[in-house]
Amino acid sequence: MDRQRSLISRLGWFATLQTVGWGTLFLLLILGNGRYTDAKLLTAFILVFGCGWMLTNAWHRLFKSWRWNRHGNDWRLPVVAALVLAPLQTAISELATYIYSPEMAAAGRSERIPMDLAFWCAVMLGWTICYMAAVALRRASRLEAEALRLEVLAKDAESARPAIPGQPTLFLQ
Repeated sequence: MDRQRSLISRLGWFATLQTVGWGTLFLLLILGNGRYTDAKLLTAFILVFGCGWMLTNAWHRLFKSWRWNRHGNDWRLPVVAALVLAPLQTAISELATYIYSPEMAAAGRSERIPMDLAFWCAVMLGWTICYMAAVALRRASRLEAEALRLEVLAKDAESARPAIPGQPTLFLQ
């Protein structure tokens, strides 16, 4: 009765939550950035968030392929995410801003880059911690289901064994 889930079923929740998370972040930044709402900046935002979606999707694939989540969480991973993914996303953000909105790129770059880096660091840390928590919950659920299955098998085996005279049985037959 060990049924393998289809690829769509396995990817469904990840892709849905990934899209909802990045979409929500995109909408919050669009709504909060009222004075710079033109088509070029909207294109830059779409590029930045699309690249962020692809970057965290690649991180997810790497995370799974290296099997970091096989035997428990390695809590050094959020640090790696902050040190690798945040600077990459900051560079993508700055490049998109420079290409699509040069007037915004020139305004306050020395203050904006550290703030962008801190923002993307928080986003990538949050993303990685949420992903690790989801993996841990899924693993715990799977282990609990396996323990219950083994318990049922043990009870079935015990009830199916023939009674030995003088030994009490646990189940009435």
